[in-house]
Amino acid sequence: MENNFSDSSKGYIKTTENINGYYSLLDFTDKDVLTVVGSSDQIFEAILRGSKNVDGFDISINSIMLYFLKEAALKTLNYQEFMEFFYEERHFFDKDTYSRIRANLNPNAVGFWDNVFSQDDVMSFVFENIAHKVPLYMSYKVAEMKLSCLSSYLEERNYNYLKSIINEANIRVYNKDVYQLDDLQNNYDYIILSNIFEYQNDEEFKAAIERYRYKLKENGMLIVGYAYHDVDK
Repeated sequence: MENNFSDSSKGYIKTTENINGYYSLLDFTDKDVLTVVGSSDQIFEAILRGSKNVDGFDISINSIMLYFLKEAALKTLNYQEFMEFFYEERHFFDKDTYSRIRANLNPNAVGFWDNVFSQDDVMSFVFENIAHKVPLYMSYKVAEMKLSCLSSYLEERNYNYLKSIINEANIRVYNKDVYQLDDLQNNYDYIILSNIFEYQNDEEFKAAIERYRYKLKENGMLIVGYAYHDVDK
């Protein structure tokens, strides 16, 4: 499949993967993880499940900026406020809520999000320029029911626990393509590449995978792809 992704590609407000389904098969306790940023859920789930060091990468600057916004919101907002801000139609990207989040925002993201929230119609601007459009929910409770089955940190008890430990975690994010990870200095217990394989040149991707095997710790695991459907064997 042709790779149409670039540094200006839209990001994701919520995951399209069943992260719970495969993260629950792994032991993240004290593990070092390299994962795509994507919707940010892959990073938050790894921390929730016990990882202390997580590196995220994404070719899309918008995905990186969305991660910084979610991270700041997690540190600032209670569960209901977080769910309303990102997933409820009436409160989606509310300007007053952003003014509170802003204090915890990564300095590299402040100018970006100040520009977004200066727009008259923030929702339209976000879905036209920053993120793929997604259906929003009538209440945060409906959002919890729909989304926590994919990402467990979106269940209230788990959210509160993640909020209590997020500052103890070492999280770094990089604006990088999947072929540009050679210069990352860490070695990892898990390297998780989501469904990136679906959009890559087969030979180049296989060569990158072979290189990244040497970034694994002893007994480490490289999860090459996530399949939404049956794939040819």
